[in-house]
Amino acid sequence: MNAEKRPDTANRSALLVREAVMTAYSLTGNLSSATELCGELAD
Repeated sequence: MNAEKRPDTANRSALLVREAVMTAYSLTGNLSSATELCGELAD
């Protein structure tokens, strides 16, 4: 059962990171800054 949940959790994490980057991009207007900001948050 845990093996089935892990890919789903990883997929959710990837979707959350993607949404965070897109939100930061819409706020900053700069993809590089958005990626850097979200990278710092993900660490």
